[in-house]
Amino acid sequence: MPNISGTAAGSELNKGLMEQARQHRQELRQLEEEMEEKMWAKKAEARKELEVETQKLRAEIAGVKEQSQQLASEYGEEKAWLERRLERVAEAARIEGKGLKEKGPAQNMTKRRGRVEGERAEWERARAEYKAQVQSLQQRLTNVSGLENIMQQMSARP
Repeated sequence: MPNISGTAAGSELNKGLMEQARQHRQELRQLEEEMEEKMWAKKAEARKELEVETQKLRAEIAGVKEQSQQLASEYGEEKAWLERRLERVAEAARIEGKGLKEKGPAQNMTKRRGRVEGERAEWERARAEYKAQVQSLQQRLTNVSGLENIMQQMSARP
C-alpha cells in the first residue's frame, strides 16, 4: 500500500480526521458537562429527601422520648401509690392481727393475709408490666437515636 501522508490528498485526509477528532472531543466535553450537571441535580434532590426523612425521624425521636418520659412518670406514680397502699394494708393487718390474737379467731387473719398477698401479687404484676414498657421504649429510643446518628453522618457528607 502506498504512503499518502506526504501528498495533498494525505494532508487533506489528515485535516479531515483532525477536525473529526476535535468535534468528538468537543461533544465528549459537552456530554461530561451535562452528566455533571445532572449528577449535581440528583445530589441536591437526594439531599432534600434526606433532610425530609431526617426531620421525620427527629419528630419520631421526640415522640418516643416524650412517651418514655410519660411512661416513666406514670410508673413512678403508680409504684408510689401501690407502695402506700401496701403499707396501709400491712398496717391494718398488723393492727387487726393484734386484735385477733386477743380474740382468738385465726381464720380471719388467714383471709386478710390472703388479700394482702393478692394485692402484693397484683402490684408486682403491674410493676413488671410498667418495667417492660419502659424497657421497650428505651430500646425504641436507642434504635431511633442510632438512625439519627446515621442520618447526620450521611447529611454531613459532601
